[in-house]
Amino acid sequence: MVTFSGAGFVESGAMRCRYVVHSSDGTADLGTSPAACVSSSELRCPGLSIGVKGELGVEVSANGADYSAAGWRVKYKRAGTLLSVLPSAALASEQVVLTLAGRHFARRGIHARCVYGGGVRESAVEWISSSWVECTMPALPTGNLTLVLSGVDLGVSGSNGVMLLVSRSALGAVAMHPRRGPVHGGTLVTFRGTWAMAEITGARCKIGAKLWSALLATVAEAVCEMPSVSTRGVVALALVSVRDTAVDRGMFEYVAGFDVVSVVPSSGPTGGGTMLVVAVMGTEDYAARERGWVCLFRGAGGVGVSVPSELQGSTLSCNAPPWHPVEVVTVDVSIYGSRSGGGGAAVCLRAEPHSGVIASVGGCFFELGACGGDCIWLAFCAVSAAGVLSRR
Repeated sequence: MVTFSGAGFVESGAMRCRYVVHSSDGTADLGTSPAACVSSSELRCPGLSIGVKGELGVEVSANGADYSAAGWRVKYKRAGTLLSVLPSAALASEQVVLTLAGRHFARRGIHARCVYGGGVRESAVEWISSSWVECTMPALPTGNLTLVLSGVDLGVSGSNGVMLLVSRSALGAVAMHPRRGPVHGGTLVTFRGTWAMAEITGARCKIGAKLWSALLATVAEAVCEMPSVSTRGVVALALVSVRDTAVDRGMFEYVAGFDVVSVVPSSGPTGGGTMLVVAVMGTEDYAARERGWVCLFRGAGGVGVSVPSELQGSTLSCNAPPWHPVEVVTVDVSIYGSRSGGGGAAVCLRAEPHSGVIASVGGCFFELGACGGDCIWLAFCAVSAAGVLSRR
């Protein structure tokens, strides 16, 4: 539906819109459609079905004979192709985020809304990519409903339809989280739902031809640890049974990896309580204050302690836990199981806090301290944005 805004429109019964193609050879008339005068300032015409994408000129006539030549144009885009909706079964009482996978999704216009059950309800589209959009499902009546992507005008369909089962009790997967993680892998993706024991026992995770065992598989929950990949992009993650039939699937986006740049202060007492500010590079793909971040403390013995944290811009703040014995501890960060690509930075935890900058050479600041009876140098270089630890 093409809408014209202006002034002085008067219903005549003979108003029409004409669609033309302009080229160096002249103007070709592709056809006309009746115009509806909504008000003195608004006119609407149905668009033509042309079968290809491109740009058409559109002209308006008050009598069906004399047409304007104002130079208005309408751009035709490909209709979206919906391939799947995940989850395909949802509870009527919950606001579930639906992931729609397919092709040729436009950022706005013809793919601006999710329309359920032929117009029973609708919700706004969040455009992720040309093959991935998301909608938050509103309250819906139970049953099998057709879901389509639609334009900003009511009744204008921008895609084919897929089926969505809305029920009062759980059936199949009702959630997949998180939906993105770094290319260096390690993200723990959790599927939650209700499955039969026979189909979930021994379930495996699958991306393309790559197949690996799920870390956890129960009738209510399954967890996949995402492998590392070489490039960013969206992949289809499937949860499959031992017979290689799909139990559930969802879209997962690989984003750039993140690394710990520095930890300030670089030392603190073993009694804990030191507030550490961890600077992290590569957090642009994560939402501010996104949940799931933790600081990981690991000593020479390999036993780790995790402390919940919150991303604020490009830093995380966390309190150092009590630590014994006195030693140099590696501080890393993690979100949903995935750690930084660089392995973290060193912090000296000792019985009596002691610090003092004693040299600055080539942009590196050297701090001398006693840790575990050894004399160590902690060097933090602003130039390379990385910490270097050496024993002497």
